[in-house]
Amino acid sequence: MKNINVLLVFSFFFFPLHAQNKLSVSIQDAVLKGRTSLAPQRLNNLQFISKEKLAYTLNDNLILYHCKKNLIEEKISLYQLNQTLKNISKDTLSFIPEMRWNKTKNAFSLSVKNKYYWYNIIKKEFLPDTSEHPDMTLENIELSNHPSIWAYTKNNNLYLHYQKKDIAISKDGNINLTYGYSASRNEFGIKKGIFFSNSALKLAFYKVNHSDVTDYPIIHWTEIPAISENIKYPMAGQKSQKVDVGIYDINSNKTIY
Repeated sequence: MKNINVLLVFSFFFFPLHAQNKLSVSIQDAVLKGRTSLAPQRLNNLQFISKEKLAYTLNDNLILYHCKKNLIEEKISLYQLNQTLKNISKDTLSFIPEMRWNKTKNAFSLSVKNKYYWYNIIKKEFLPDTSEHPDMTLENIELSNHPSIWAYTKNNNLYLHYQKKDIAISKDGNINLTYGYSASRNEFGIKKGIFFSNSALKLAFYKVNHSDVTDYPIIHWTEIPAISENIKYPMAGQKSQKVDVGIYDINSNKTIY
């Protein structure tokens, strides 16, 4: 029953409210308003913080929802966070960024202009987060459940940050062979290529061979002079990429395909 309630809540949030009063949508509206007034609402930072409670952000609010009671227990606005943040920082948030909850689920860590803070939802206060954090400008960064373990890509290769060291999981990446990048150009809704286990001790990733895929030129017009860059883009009727899945085990320092 709990799962049904959660599904109903998601269905409610993901469809615009005014759609309930409009029985039909024209093709013109569907095309022109698909990213504006007819765009589905998105729940960000969605995660369970206990067996019965989940948290998510929506419209500049952090929502704490109780699944069993089928109600919103608490709503913390971006304005409230910024008012509290001003007590210890000169900077404020323009939106609620990605957050990471602590083990007890009573506080979460977030970044404010590359500075990290803990916000305690019980005490309603911010404190500096002095633990180790990645540079959020890294490419395709994927955080694990462990605060000091993460992975990222660089120059078509995959790297793991572990025990304050960066480990190259692959070294032969190139335009025809990539590690840790999404496959099939996100066509199946999978927008990443790195997946941590719950323990953070194993890392699954995509190894994609693009050798049979035709090169497609992209022109960077903002550069002077303009620069042409070849990317791999499979065309209809032509050969596609070959996708393998690798699993890297931190304890044994080995990769299995």
